[in-house]
Amino acid sequence: MQRFAHHHRFHGKTLHIGRGVRHVSGKPAQSFSLSPAGDIATQRSVPAGERAGVRGDASGLRAPHPNPLPHHPVPFEFQNGSWGRGSAQFSACTHRGGFTLIELLVVMGILLLLATISVAAYRGVSSADRVSGGARNFKTSLEGARSRAIADGQARGIRLVLDPNIPHVVTSIVPIGAAEFYEGEFSVVENSPGFNLWNCTDITGPTGAFVRMEQRGLIAEGSRVEIPAFSNRWYPVFAQSGTDIQVRGELFLPDQDGDPMNEITAYNVSFRLQLAPPILPGAEPVVFPRGVGIDLNGCLVPDAWRPGTTADFYSTNMDIMFAANGALTGGLTGTGLVHLYFGDVEDIERSAVLRGDVPVTIGQLPIVPASPQNADQLVSLFTQTGMSVVAEVDHTDTDTDNIADPATVFQYATAGREAK
Repeated sequence: MQRFAHHHRFHGKTLHIGRGVRHVSGKPAQSFSLSPAGDIATQRSVPAGERAGVRGDASGLRAPHPNPLPHHPVPFEFQNGSWGRGSAQFSACTHRGGFTLIELLVVMGILLLLATISVAAYRGVSSADRVSGGARNFKTSLEGARSRAIADGQARGIRLVLDPNIPHVVTSIVPIGAAEFYEGEFSVVENSPGFNLWNCTDITGPTGAFVRMEQRGLIAEGSRVEIPAFSNRWYPVFAQSGTDIQVRGELFLPDQDGDPMNEITAYNVSFRLQLAPPILPGAEPVVFPRGVGIDLNGCLVPDAWRPGTTADFYSTNMDIMFAANGALTGGLTGTGLVHLYFGDVEDIERSAVLRGDVPVTIGQLPIVPASPQNADQLVSLFTQTGMSVVAEVDHTDTDTDNIADPATVFQYATAGREAK
Protein backbone atom coordinates (compact mmCIF):
# COMPACT_ATOMS: atom_id res chain seq x y z
CA MET A 1 0.00 0.00 0.00
CA GLN A 2 1.22 3.48 -0.80
CA ARG A 3 -0.06 6.67 0.72
CA PHE A 4 1.07 10.17 -0.13
CA ALA A 5 -0.06 13.54 1.02
CA HIS A 6 1.03 16.57 -0.97
CA HIS A 7 0.81 20.23 -0.17
CA HIS A 8 0.42 22.47 -3.20
CA ARG A 9 -1.50 25.62 -4.09
CA PHE A 10 -3.43 24.99 -7.35
CA HIS A 11 -6.03 27.34 -8.87
CA GLY A 12 -6.54 29.11 -5.61
CA LYS A 13 -6.91 25.91 -3.57
CA THR A 14 -4.40 24.15 -1.34
CA LEU A 15 -3.15 20.70 -2.29
CA HIS A 16 -1.11 18.99 0.44
CA ILE A 17 2.12 17.34 -0.59
CA GLY A 18 3.61 16.18 2.66
CA ARG A 19 4.96 13.25 4.57
CA GLY A 20 3.88 9.75 3.68
CA VAL A 21 4.58 6.16 4.62
CA ARG A 22 5.24 3.29 2.28
CA HIS A 23 4.71 -0.24 3.53
CA VAL A 24 6.33 -3.10 1.70
CA SER A 25 5.86 -6.65 2.82
CA GLY A 26 8.96 -7.97 4.66
CA LYS A 27 10.76 -4.63 4.66
CA PRO A 28 10.88 -1.73 7.06
CA ALA A 29 8.57 1.11 6.29
CA GLN A 30 10.03 4.17 4.68
CA SER A 31 8.90 7.76 5.23
CA PHE A 32 9.01 10.54 2.69
CA SER A 33 9.34 14.23 3.50
CA LEU A 34 9.59 17.44 1.56
CA SER A 35 12.54 19.74 2.17
CA PRO A 36 12.34 23.57 1.95
CA ALA A 37 14.30 23.29 -1.31
CA GLY A 38 11.56 21.20 -2.81
CA ASP A 39 13.38 17.85 -2.69
CA ILE A 40 11.79 14.65 -1.48
CA ALA A 41 13.85 12.80 1.14
CA THR A 42 13.42 9.13 2.01
CA GLN A 43 13.98 7.93 5.56
CA ARG A 44 13.93 4.49 7.04
CA SER A 45 11.30 3.98 9.73
CA VAL A 46 12.77 2.87 13.05
CA PRO A 47 11.16 -0.14 14.70
CA ALA A 48 9.36 0.54 17.92
CA GLY A 49 12.02 -1.25 20.01
CA GLU A 50 14.84 0.88 18.68
CA ARG A 51 13.20 4.34 18.88
CA ALA A 52 14.42 5.25 22.37
CA GLY A 53 17.99 4.35 21.66
CA VAL A 54 18.31 5.85 18.25
CA ARG A 55 16.16 8.94 18.06
CA GLY A 56 13.99 10.18 20.87
CA ASP A 57 13.96 11.29 24.43
CA ALA A 58 13.61 9.39 27.67
CA SER A 59 9.88 9.12 27.32
CA GLY A 60 10.31 7.04 24.17
CA LEU A 61 8.62 9.63 21.99
CA ARG A 62 10.04 10.16 18.55
CA ALA A 63 11.97 13.41 18.11
CA PRO A 64 10.77 15.98 15.60
CA HIS A 65 12.15 15.69 12.09
CA PRO A 66 15.19 17.92 11.62
CA ASN A 67 13.69 19.39 8.43
CA PRO A 68 9.97 19.74 9.03
CA LEU A 69 7.63 20.62 6.13
CA PRO A 70 7.07 24.38 6.11
CA HIS A 71 3.58 25.65 6.64
CA HIS A 72 3.60 27.34 3.23
CA PRO A 73 5.53 25.09 0.86
CA VAL A 74 7.03 26.12 -2.44
CA PRO A 75 4.39 25.64 -5.16
CA PHE A 76 4.67 22.72 -7.52
CA GLU A 77 3.69 22.27 -11.19
CA PHE A 78 3.10 19.11 -13.15
CA GLN A 79 5.49 19.28 -16.12
CA ASN A 80 6.75 16.63 -18.54
CA GLY A 81 5.03 13.79 -16.73
CA SER A 82 6.33 14.60 -13.20
CA TRP A 83 5.84 17.11 -10.45
CA GLY A 84 8.44 19.84 -10.20
CA ARG A 85 8.98 23.14 -8.50
CA GLY A 86 7.12 26.06 -9.98
CA SER A 87 8.25 29.61 -10.29
CA ALA A 88 5.02 31.34 -9.33
CA GLN A 89 1.77 30.76 -7.52
CA PHE A 90 -1.15 29.45 -9.61
CA SER A 91 -3.90 32.01 -9.84
CA ALA A 92 -7.62 31.53 -10.34
CA CYS A 93 -8.78 31.14 -13.96
CA THR A 94 -10.02 34.45 -15.38
CA HIS A 95 -11.39 33.20 -18.77
CA ARG A 96 -15.16 33.32 -19.44
CA GLY A 97 -17.10 30.56 -21.18
CA GLY A 98 -19.97 32.54 -22.79
CA PHE A 99 -21.56 35.90 -23.68
CA THR A 100 -23.58 38.26 -21.62
CA LEU A 101 -27.22 39.02 -22.41
CA ILE A 102 -26.34 42.54 -23.56
CA GLU A 103 -23.77 41.22 -26.03
CA LEU A 104 -26.27 38.76 -27.51
CA LEU A 105 -28.91 41.46 -27.92
CA VAL A 106 -26.43 43.74 -29.69
CA VAL A 107 -25.42 40.97 -32.14
CA MET A 108 -29.07 40.09 -32.86
CA GLY A 109 -29.86 43.75 -33.53
CA ILE A 110 -26.99 44.02 -36.03
CA LEU A 111 -28.10 40.86 -37.84
CA LEU A 112 -31.68 42.14 -38.06
CA LEU A 113 -30.49 45.43 -39.52
CA LEU A 114 -28.36 43.66 -42.15
CA ALA A 115 -31.28 41.39 -43.11
CA THR A 116 -33.56 44.41 -43.59
CA ILE A 117 -31.01 46.14 -45.82
CA SER A 118 -30.50 42.94 -47.86
CA VAL A 119 -34.23 42.49 -48.52
CA ALA A 120 -34.60 46.13 -49.58
CA ALA A 121 -31.63 45.82 -51.94
CA TYR A 122 -33.03 42.61 -53.47
CA ARG A 123 -36.39 44.22 -54.22
CA GLY A 124 -34.81 47.35 -55.67
CA VAL A 125 -31.50 47.16 -57.49
CA SER A 126 -31.48 43.36 -57.64
CA SER A 127 -34.68 43.29 -59.73
CA ALA A 128 -32.98 45.27 -62.51
CA ASP A 129 -29.93 43.01 -62.32
CA ARG A 130 -32.05 39.86 -62.59
CA VAL A 131 -34.03 41.09 -65.61
CA SER A 132 -30.90 42.37 -67.34
CA GLY A 133 -29.07 39.14 -66.57
CA GLY A 134 -31.92 37.04 -67.94
CA ALA A 135 -32.10 39.03 -71.19
CA ARG A 136 -28.36 38.94 -71.79
CA ASN A 137 -28.11 35.23 -70.95
CA PHE A 138 -30.85 34.58 -73.50
CA LYS A 139 -28.97 36.58 -76.12
CA THR A 140 -25.84 34.55 -75.30
CA SER A 141 -27.81 31.32 -75.78
CA LEU A 142 -28.96 32.50 -79.22
CA GLU A 143 -25.40 33.28 -80.24
CA GLY A 144 -24.27 29.90 -78.92
CA ALA A 145 -26.92 28.05 -80.96
CA ARG A 146 -25.89 29.94 -84.09
CA SER A 147 -22.23 29.07 -83.50
CA ARG A 148 -23.09 25.38 -82.95
CA ALA A 149 -25.05 25.30 -86.23
CA ILE A 150 -22.06 26.67 -88.14
CA ALA A 151 -19.59 24.35 -86.37
CA ASP A 152 -21.74 21.19 -86.74
CA GLY A 153 -22.81 21.95 -90.30
CA GLN A 154 -26.50 21.35 -89.52
CA ALA A 155 -29.45 23.11 -87.94
CA ARG A 156 -29.27 23.95 -84.24
CA GLY A 157 -31.47 26.13 -82.07
CA ILE A 158 -33.28 26.66 -78.77
CA ARG A 159 -36.84 25.96 -77.66
CA LEU A 160 -38.79 28.27 -75.38
CA VAL A 161 -40.36 26.37 -72.47
CA LEU A 162 -43.59 27.65 -70.93
CA ASP A 163 -43.96 28.10 -67.20
CA PRO A 164 -46.23 25.33 -65.82
CA ASN A 165 -48.26 27.84 -63.78
CA ILE A 166 -48.52 30.83 -66.16
CA PRO A 167 -49.47 29.73 -69.72
CA HIS A 168 -48.15 32.83 -71.49
CA VAL A 169 -44.80 33.15 -69.69
CA VAL A 170 -41.51 31.49 -70.68
CA THR A 171 -39.12 30.79 -67.80
CA SER A 172 -36.54 28.49 -69.40
CA ILE A 173 -35.05 27.33 -72.71
CA VAL A 174 -33.48 24.09 -73.94
CA PRO A 175 -31.03 23.40 -76.83
CA ILE A 176 -32.48 21.46 -79.79
CA GLY A 177 -31.17 19.80 -82.96
CA ALA A 178 -32.25 19.52 -86.58
CA ALA A 179 -35.93 18.87 -87.37
CA GLU A 180 -37.25 16.06 -89.54
CA PHE A 181 -40.21 16.04 -91.92
CA TYR A 182 -43.20 13.79 -92.54
CA GLU A 183 -44.43 13.85 -96.12
CA GLY A 184 -47.62 12.63 -97.82
CA GLU A 185 -50.80 13.74 -99.57
CA PHE A 186 -53.88 15.47 -98.18
CA SER A 187 -57.53 15.55 -98.98
CA VAL A 188 -58.44 19.16 -98.15
CA VAL A 189 -61.90 20.46 -97.25
CA GLU A 190 -62.78 23.95 -96.03
CA ASN A 191 -64.01 23.78 -92.42
CA SER A 192 -65.90 27.07 -92.07
CA PRO A 193 -66.28 29.46 -95.00
CA GLY A 194 -64.76 32.83 -94.28
CA PHE A 195 -62.64 31.69 -91.28
CA ASN A 196 -59.70 30.24 -93.24
CA LEU A 197 -59.86 26.94 -91.33
CA TRP A 198 -59.21 23.75 -93.29
CA ASN A 199 -59.51 20.06 -92.52
CA CYS A 200 -56.65 18.07 -94.03
CA THR A 201 -56.79 14.27 -94.09
CA ASP A 202 -53.68 12.21 -94.68
CA ILE A 203 -54.68 9.76 -97.42
CA THR A 204 -51.26 8.10 -97.82
CA GLY A 205 -50.03 7.50 -94.26
CA PRO A 206 -51.00 4.82 -91.71
CA THR A 207 -54.15 5.22 -89.64
CA GLY A 208 -53.59 7.20 -86.43
CA ALA A 209 -50.22 8.56 -87.55
CA PHE A 210 -50.87 12.07 -86.25
CA VAL A 211 -52.03 10.75 -82.86
CA ARG A 212 -48.84 8.78 -82.39
CA MET A 213 -46.78 11.80 -83.43
CA GLU A 214 -48.61 13.93 -80.87
CA GLN A 215 -48.02 11.36 -78.13
CA ARG A 216 -44.31 11.42 -78.89
CA GLY A 217 -44.26 15.22 -78.82
CA LEU A 218 -43.37 15.49 -82.51
CA ILE A 219 -46.36 17.65 -83.42
CA ALA A 220 -48.56 20.01 -81.42
CA GLU A 221 -50.63 23.12 -81.86
CA GLY A 222 -48.31 25.54 -83.61
CA SER A 223 -46.40 22.97 -85.66
CA ARG A 224 -45.96 23.89 -89.34
CA VAL A 225 -47.09 22.15 -92.48
CA GLU A 226 -46.08 23.10 -96.02
CA ILE A 227 -48.94 22.91 -98.56
CA PRO A 228 -48.15 22.00 -101.31
CA ALA A 229 -44.80 20.41 -100.46
CA PHE A 230 -41.71 22.49 -101.33
CA SER A 231 -43.86 25.52 -102.19
CA ASN A 232 -42.47 27.49 -99.23
CA ARG A 233 -46.06 28.18 -98.10
CA TRP A 234 -46.22 27.22 -94.46
CA TYR A 235 -49.36 27.08 -92.31
CA PRO A 236 -49.70 26.59 -88.55
CA VAL A 237 -51.39 23.44 -87.30
CA PHE A 238 -54.45 24.37 -85.27
CA ALA A 239 -55.51 20.88 -84.13
CA GLN A 240 -54.91 17.24 -84.96
CA SER A 241 -56.63 13.90 -84.43
CA GLY A 242 -56.14 10.51 -85.99
CA THR A 243 -55.19 11.08 -89.61
CA ASP A 244 -56.59 14.63 -89.69
CA ILE A 245 -55.06 17.97 -88.90
CA GLN A 246 -56.63 21.41 -89.04
CA VAL A 247 -54.70 24.35 -90.42
CA ARG A 248 -55.39 28.06 -90.43
CA GLY A 249 -54.64 30.43 -93.28
CA GLU A 250 -55.43 31.15 -96.90
CA LEU A 251 -54.71 28.00 -98.87
CA PHE A 252 -53.85 28.14 -102.56
CA LEU A 253 -55.44 24.91 -103.74
CA PRO A 254 -55.08 23.47 -107.28
CA ASP A 255 -57.35 25.26 -109.73
CA GLN A 256 -60.33 23.17 -110.78
CA ASP A 257 -62.65 25.79 -112.29
CA GLY A 258 -60.34 28.55 -113.52
CA ASP A 259 -60.52 30.51 -110.24
CA PRO A 260 -58.21 29.15 -107.55
CA MET A 261 -59.71 31.48 -104.93
CA ASN A 262 -63.06 29.65 -105.18
CA GLU A 263 -61.69 26.21 -104.43
CA ILE A 264 -62.98 24.78 -101.13
CA THR A 265 -61.94 21.16 -101.66
CA ALA A 266 -58.96 19.44 -103.20
CA TYR A 267 -57.56 15.93 -103.38
CA ASN A 268 -54.08 14.51 -103.61
CA VAL A 269 -52.48 17.73 -102.40
CA SER A 270 -48.86 17.11 -101.39
CA PHE A 271 -47.71 18.28 -97.98
CA ARG A 272 -44.62 18.32 -95.81
CA LEU A 273 -45.17 18.37 -92.03
CA GLN A 274 -42.27 19.69 -89.98
CA LEU A 275 -41.78 17.57 -86.87
CA ALA A 276 -40.55 19.04 -83.63
CA PRO A 277 -36.75 19.27 -83.47
CA PRO A 278 -35.39 16.86 -80.84
CA ILE A 279 -33.65 18.03 -77.70
CA LEU A 280 -29.90 17.58 -78.05
CA PRO A 281 -28.52 14.54 -76.18
CA GLY A 282 -27.27 15.48 -72.74
CA ALA A 283 -28.65 19.02 -72.97
CA GLU A 284 -29.98 20.59 -69.78
CA PRO A 285 -32.62 23.35 -69.62
CA VAL A 286 -31.35 26.88 -69.02
CA VAL A 287 -33.55 28.46 -66.36
CA PHE A 288 -33.96 32.24 -66.17
CA PRO A 289 -33.18 34.04 -62.89
CA ARG A 290 -35.85 33.66 -60.25
CA GLY A 291 -38.85 35.92 -60.86
CA VAL A 292 -37.89 36.71 -64.49
CA GLY A 293 -39.78 35.57 -67.58
CA ILE A 294 -40.70 36.31 -71.19
CA ASP A 295 -44.28 37.58 -71.39
CA LEU A 296 -45.49 36.26 -74.73
CA ASN A 297 -48.51 38.59 -74.56
CA GLY A 298 -46.02 41.46 -74.66
CA CYS A 299 -44.01 40.09 -77.60
CA LEU A 300 -44.02 40.24 -81.37
CA VAL A 301 -43.75 36.58 -82.42
CA PRO A 302 -44.71 34.42 -85.44
CA ASP A 303 -48.34 33.41 -85.89
CA ALA A 304 -47.32 29.75 -85.61
CA TRP A 305 -46.50 30.37 -81.95
CA ARG A 306 -50.12 31.52 -81.42
CA PRO A 307 -52.24 28.83 -83.07
CA GLY A 308 -55.43 30.10 -81.41
CA THR A 309 -57.36 33.33 -81.87
CA THR A 310 -56.95 34.63 -78.31
CA ALA A 311 -54.02 35.35 -76.02
CA ASP A 312 -52.73 32.92 -73.38
CA PHE A 313 -52.75 30.05 -75.87
CA TYR A 314 -49.30 29.20 -77.19
CA SER A 315 -47.59 26.33 -78.91
CA THR A 316 -45.32 23.94 -77.03
CA ASN A 317 -42.92 24.01 -79.99
CA MET A 318 -41.71 27.60 -80.05
CA ASP A 319 -38.32 27.06 -81.67
CA ILE A 320 -35.64 29.42 -82.90
CA MET A 321 -33.54 27.52 -85.42
CA PHE A 322 -30.31 28.44 -87.22
CA ALA A 323 -29.17 26.84 -90.46
CA ALA A 324 -25.64 25.63 -91.14
CA ASN A 325 -24.77 29.02 -92.68
CA GLY A 326 -25.88 30.89 -89.53
CA ALA A 327 -29.13 32.26 -90.99
CA LEU A 328 -32.49 31.65 -89.37
CA THR A 329 -34.53 28.76 -90.66
CA GLY A 330 -37.90 27.22 -89.89
CA GLY A 331 -40.93 29.19 -88.76
CA LEU A 332 -39.07 32.48 -88.29
CA THR A 333 -37.87 32.76 -91.87
CA GLY A 334 -39.18 35.91 -93.50
CA THR A 335 -40.95 37.26 -90.41
CA GLY A 336 -38.72 40.32 -90.24
CA LEU A 337 -38.28 41.07 -86.53
CA VAL A 338 -39.04 39.11 -83.40
CA HIS A 339 -39.29 41.07 -80.14
CA LEU A 340 -39.24 39.18 -76.85
CA TYR A 341 -40.31 41.11 -73.75
CA PHE A 342 -38.39 40.29 -70.56
CA GLY A 343 -39.88 41.46 -67.30
CA ASP A 344 -40.46 40.74 -63.65
CA VAL A 345 -43.18 38.15 -63.09
CA GLU A 346 -44.95 40.52 -60.67
CA ASP A 347 -45.30 43.13 -63.44
CA ILE A 348 -46.34 40.46 -65.94
CA GLU A 349 -49.18 39.32 -63.68
CA ARG A 350 -50.13 42.95 -63.10
CA SER A 351 -50.47 43.51 -66.86
CA ALA A 352 -52.97 40.64 -66.97
CA VAL A 353 -55.05 42.51 -64.39
CA LEU A 354 -54.94 45.67 -66.50
CA ARG A 355 -56.62 44.02 -69.46
CA GLY A 356 -59.44 42.64 -67.27
CA ASP A 357 -61.28 39.35 -67.58
CA VAL A 358 -62.29 39.95 -71.22
CA PRO A 359 -60.40 37.58 -73.58
CA VAL A 360 -57.77 39.46 -75.54
CA THR A 361 -57.52 38.78 -79.24
CA ILE A 362 -54.22 38.45 -80.99
CA GLY A 363 -54.83 41.77 -82.74
CA GLN A 364 -54.77 43.57 -79.36
CA LEU A 365 -51.29 42.39 -78.53
CA PRO A 366 -48.73 43.31 -77.37
CA ILE A 367 -49.74 44.29 -73.84
CA VAL A 368 -46.86 45.90 -71.94
CA PRO A 369 -47.39 47.86 -68.70
CA ALA A 370 -46.71 51.57 -69.14
CA SER A 371 -45.38 51.99 -65.59
CA PRO A 372 -43.78 48.76 -64.44
CA GLN A 373 -42.62 48.72 -60.84
CA ASN A 374 -39.53 46.76 -61.84
CA ALA A 375 -37.10 46.83 -64.75
CA ASP A 376 -37.88 45.35 -68.17
CA GLN A 377 -35.95 44.84 -71.42
CA LEU A 378 -36.30 43.54 -74.96
CA VAL A 379 -34.33 40.92 -76.86
CA SER A 380 -34.89 41.64 -80.55
CA LEU A 381 -33.98 39.12 -83.22
CA PHE A 382 -33.33 40.15 -86.83
CA THR A 383 -34.49 37.13 -88.80
CA GLN A 384 -32.71 38.01 -92.04
CA THR A 385 -29.26 38.04 -90.45
CA GLY A 386 -29.75 35.96 -87.31
CA MET A 387 -28.30 38.75 -85.15
CA SER A 388 -29.88 39.88 -81.87
CA VAL A 389 -29.73 42.92 -79.59
CA VAL A 390 -30.84 43.78 -76.05
CA ALA A 391 -32.84 47.03 -76.13
CA GLU A 392 -34.89 49.27 -73.87
CA VAL A 393 -38.69 49.37 -73.84
CA ASP A 394 -40.62 52.49 -74.89
CA HIS A 395 -43.32 52.96 -72.21
CA THR A 396 -45.08 55.86 -73.91
CA ASP A 397 -48.79 55.81 -73.02
CA THR A 398 -50.63 58.42 -75.09
CA ASP A 399 -54.14 57.22 -74.22
CA THR A 400 -53.37 56.88 -70.47
CA ASP A 401 -54.74 53.36 -70.19
CA ASN A 402 -51.64 52.17 -68.26
CA ILE A 403 -50.58 50.08 -71.26
CA ALA A 404 -47.66 51.11 -73.47
CA ASP A 405 -48.61 52.07 -77.01
CA PRO A 406 -48.33 48.89 -79.16
CA ALA A 407 -47.17 50.92 -82.18
CA THR A 408 -44.08 52.32 -80.45
CA VAL A 409 -43.25 49.92 -77.63
CA PHE A 410 -40.50 48.20 -79.69
CA GLN A 411 -39.11 51.22 -81.52
CA TYR A 412 -35.88 51.50 -79.48
CA ALA A 413 -34.74 48.10 -80.81
CA THR A 414 -34.86 49.32 -84.42
CA ALA A 415 -33.60 52.80 -83.56
CA GLY A 416 -30.39 51.42 -82.07
CA ARG A 417 -31.13 52.36 -78.47
CA GLU A 418 -29.64 49.31 -76.82
CA ALA A 419 -29.99 48.65 -73.12
CA LYS A 420 -27.00 49.33 -70.88
